[in-house]
Amino acid sequence: MCYNYDGEHMKKLIVLLLMAMLCGCGNKTLNCSYNLDNVQYGYHVNRHYLITYKGEYVKKVTIDEEIKTDTDDMTNYFVDSNKAMYQDYQNRYKGYDYTIDTKNNIVTSHVDMDYKKMDLEEYISDNKNYDKYYVGNHNFRVKGLIKKLEDLGATCK
Repeated sequence: MCYNYDGEHMKKLIVLLLMAMLCGCGNKTLNCSYNLDNVQYGYHVNRHYLITYKGEYVKKVTIDEEIKTDTDDMTNYFVDSNKAMYQDYQNRYKGYDYTIDTKNNIVTSHVDMDYKKMDLEEYISDNKNYDKYYVGNHNFRVKGLIKKLEDLGATCK
């Protein structure tokens, strides 16, 4: 059976194909979470990871973290240490975009890690036990990231 498409139908088809390619269609997401109660030092951590990947490779990781503390000193500690840590990561590995806010002894952090912008060679040189998951050209296997997060105590679904 042969279909006869006029120019207008072909234009629509091409636009639809381009939109599908640009929208990131084919990307999948995976959720991981990490919770910690430290009664001795008076804080609770609730962290959520949203991993965006295509095929077997990570494209982006978004981290949303909330730390509730009992004291202003502990709140200031987490604000200062998170800012220093994420700035260090941005300086060393690139690809990190983050915000840190505080209100009523609750520290909230939002971090976007773009694996296409990151210097994964530098990251792997600092994290040698994950080198088998990096295959070059900004491609880090999602199963390696899951392993890393689970090693740190996160649960992934």
